[in-house]
Amino acid sequence: MGGAGQAHASRGDRRLDGRRARRGRRRRSGGRPSAGRPEGRG
Repeated sequence: MGGAGQAHASRGDRRLDGRRARRGRRRRSGGRPSAGRPEGRG
């Protein structure tokens, strides 16, 4: 059960993060994808 939960969470988080990161991470961070939101990924 743990594996399936993690796999689903990783896919949803990556899709939301990827789409929002392209429009908010670059403009909010000024050009740093890692400094944009380090807490959202962890």
